[in-house]
Amino acid sequence: MSDHRRHPRAPRTSRRGSVLVSFPTIPLVWTAAIALAGLAAFAVPGTSESSATQPAAKVDPALGQIGWAATYGTGPSAIKSHTHWAAFALAENESPDPLVAPAAFQADFAGEVEVEQSGKYRFRLDAEGGRASLKFYDKLGKEIVNVTSDGTSRSASAQSALVELPAGPITASVKFARSASKPARLATYWECEMKFAGGAPSGFPLEPLPPPAVRVPKFASAAAQQAEDSIKGRVLLGEYGCVHCHAVDTGDPSAFDRSGVFHRMGPALGEIGRRASPQWLQRWIMNPTQLKPGTHMPDVFGDTPKDASDAEALVHFLAAPHYDPKAAETPATEESVIDRGRALFHTVGCVACHGPIESPAAAFKSDGLSKDTPPQHPVLGYGDLKGKWRPSALSEFLQNPQSIRPGGRMPSMNLTKEEADLIAAYLTKTWEPAPAGGFTVDPEKVKIGQAVFSVRGCASCHTMGDNLPTPPATRSKPLSKLALGKGCLDPSDKSTPRFAINDRDRKVMTAAIPLVSKSVHVAPTDTALRTMEALSCRACHTIDGTGAPDPALKPYFRTADDRIDLGNEGFMPPNLTAVGWKLSTMWMHDLLTKGARARPYMGTRMPQFGEMNVGKMAEQMAAQVGVRPGADTTEPKPTDEQMMAGRQLVGMAGLKCIECHTFDGKATIETTPGPDITEFAGRIRHEWWRSYVRMPGRFKPGTKMLAFFQTGSSNYKDLYAGDATKQIEALWSYFTLGGFAPAPVGLPSENRGLVLPVGDKPVVFRSFLKNAGSRGIAVGFPAGLHFAFDAANARLVEAWRGDFIDASGAWKDRGGGITPEKGDIVWNAPKGPALLIAGEKPAAWPDKADVSFKGYTLDSAGVPTFNSVQGGVTIAEKFEPVDAGKAIKRTFTIGGLPPGVKVWLNPGKGADSVTVIDNVAEQGNLDSLISISARDAGKPVSFSVVIKP
Repeated sequence: MSDHRRHPRAPRTSRRGSVLVSFPTIPLVWTAAIALAGLAAFAVPGTSESSATQPAAKVDPALGQIGWAATYGTGPSAIKSHTHWAAFALAENESPDPLVAPAAFQADFAGEVEVEQSGKYRFRLDAEGGRASLKFYDKLGKEIVNVTSDGTSRSASAQSALVELPAGPITASVKFARSASKPARLATYWECEMKFAGGAPSGFPLEPLPPPAVRVPKFASAAAQQAEDSIKGRVLLGEYGCVHCHAVDTGDPSAFDRSGVFHRMGPALGEIGRRASPQWLQRWIMNPTQLKPGTHMPDVFGDTPKDASDAEALVHFLAAPHYDPKAAETPATEESVIDRGRALFHTVGCVACHGPIESPAAAFKSDGLSKDTPPQHPVLGYGDLKGKWRPSALSEFLQNPQSIRPGGRMPSMNLTKEEADLIAAYLTKTWEPAPAGGFTVDPEKVKIGQAVFSVRGCASCHTMGDNLPTPPATRSKPLSKLALGKGCLDPSDKSTPRFAINDRDRKVMTAAIPLVSKSVHVAPTDTALRTMEALSCRACHTIDGTGAPDPALKPYFRTADDRIDLGNEGFMPPNLTAVGWKLSTMWMHDLLTKGARARPYMGTRMPQFGEMNVGKMAEQMAAQVGVRPGADTTEPKPTDEQMMAGRQLVGMAGLKCIECHTFDGKATIETTPGPDITEFAGRIRHEWWRSYVRMPGRFKPGTKMLAFFQTGSSNYKDLYAGDATKQIEALWSYFTLGGFAPAPVGLPSENRGLVLPVGDKPVVFRSFLKNAGSRGIAVGFPAGLHFAFDAANARLVEAWRGDFIDASGAWKDRGGGITPEKGDIVWNAPKGPALLIAGEKPAAWPDKADVSFKGYTLDSAGVPTFNSVQGGVTIAEKFEPVDAGKAIKRTFTIGGLPPGVKVWLNPGKGADSVTVIDNVAEQGNLDSLISISARDAGKPVSFSVVIKP
């Protein structure tokens, strides 16, 4: 036995499951629920509903393990591993693998690429922070493709010529040598020349080389499997709470963050007396495996009278702070309430992890559906909950599960209070609610129970809440000191906590322990894979060729409105393969942590696992496919002419996109409300869009999105003579306007007036303004002095007096024309940016600056502050009338100047005075420019300028 400090306890006379790694006696826990996970992403060919035109490989386990064999380093010390992608995007000191030192590594990837359809192929290789090569060989070993890319000094991209490839396997080799530990990126792409003959398309546009098309060579299969097992084993070491008792011992205080094991805590127990009945708690503590087979909660009590007495005392300790014997409730019995709760439970996504309770016919009151309940193979069943919950307590939990289970394994399903009440009523009626009374808290037993909580190891995994003391946790030997296969991982050991672990899981956990004990490096791809495994993302999603809901559960995935007909795309969770190439990291982060939705018509909802658990996942999923996080919107700035052409294409006179997609929440028809056009550019990446729109069915098999361009030219010939590339870029240009976009022709009128008045608060109106361009923002003030701001270049353009604006250009007949001012222009800003962040005075004022608009905020008076970034420095500007509208006050806050750098302001005509607000060391006027330097470098600088037109 490996732990000489464990607490003695009597062995059980009968075993209730197998066991784990030397723990002292641990947690009380985890009836948790790992729920579905849903994002939006591109579907790799061959993984679902593939069309006949798709040449990429289908997922066939007989072909071997999906992905690439990876070797890091050379010689006997080389680390052999496995990866789904021959790609990565690494920040400084990050690594592609947790066991690989980040500085100057060499990576070799080997794979067998299956080409299902003959054709002319082109391969692209991106490299940054090092040199890369991509080679392909035919069956005889002859080199047929050789691409090199030198990204040592800057990001580089190279591509091959078109090469004719026959159907069948080809051997691939990708190499990358990193320069020091600076940021590095590797990405591999392919495309097949697109043709349209005989009424059928062939080929496909550019895409990342997907895992389902690649197989690990047989010679590397053993090492690749060990790498996969390492991920599974390290996930389980976290899920079973091993690291709570057995510390990661690397001699580095930050090692826990780099250990490759998640620190999953059990439920907070401070208010367990409000949630669970004492009677159920007693049953659970004495025999968790019987109540919930497969639970991560260990069996820490034996069958002796002392064990029973300790368990009873522990129940008193846990229940005492919040137990109320008068709090029993009678569940709702009204048929309408139960029916609605039943339908919600079986629709929003609960069944993906917990399995259905009733048949589709019963769940949705439809005789046309199956009357058979599918066989139960839940990802995580909830076990025997008879007599545990009161309806109101269960409803509270469903509304905010992370307040109790911060590990996120039971996520929020974005339920309203009414929805949570309905589901709670249905479930408590199904399970039977907590009984009334029958328990009285004994103060003496509470004292004994507090000691039991500590001695039995409960505090290692559970807290008792913010206002209650948590007894000290018991610590055992660090992982590096454990005897492998002994203690909690030894099924025959009756003196340590007993876990219900199967032989397969026990094997991978044992093998993972030595890896965790080594110095482990930050590896975003590894973290992403462990997160997807721990949160059971594949219960809902196909990822890199594996996963998806059990086919028997398909009837429970539904649209929120039966009138919506979008095929599988309207109700099934999307494929997440290469999602980091498809979605912007910003929008993915909002999706994962802020409840953002692109498809509100889906009945199944994307769970919220919490910032702590998935806050970095968007960046990690981008890094996994070689996309630099945050580099989502670097496409060239479009022209106004392109934007207006895009508007024509979107409207009813063009490609009629608004027949299926909403525009700013408005739709032309009610039956198929596709994702909103004004959100496209903020949600999806330009590079993905260019490929997707040429062949939608490749990226979303079964989609109802029309393939306007798959023949090589557009169906609409009235713009650019049907040139597909120009129309695709025009559409994207229009998408980039977002909420500023003038409405497309054909959208129903809202019957708004044409002259926009200003009341007692400022009015902010986004439109195509005459002098501020397609991303103009008009700001009207009650004083009668109004302003135009150009969001594309983040600059104040002009001011005028009189009426505000004529909105007919934006509203009349949904016209999308130019919105003019309704007064006399009294001040024009000089050309170029309002200010520059620079060390020296510019020789000549530039026409443009490298500045990005970041939106605006409103203060309590309704006055907007416009935010932008220039050279990594944040700029906030507020402009408003002063002196009864006779003057303009512009207030600037600069978010920290680097040493030796100044603000150079070009205020234009009429500059009257400068007022220092905060952290200004020096201010001077030089040839109509105002210079500002900071008193304390790095801290915000604030000042204002008054202009008298």
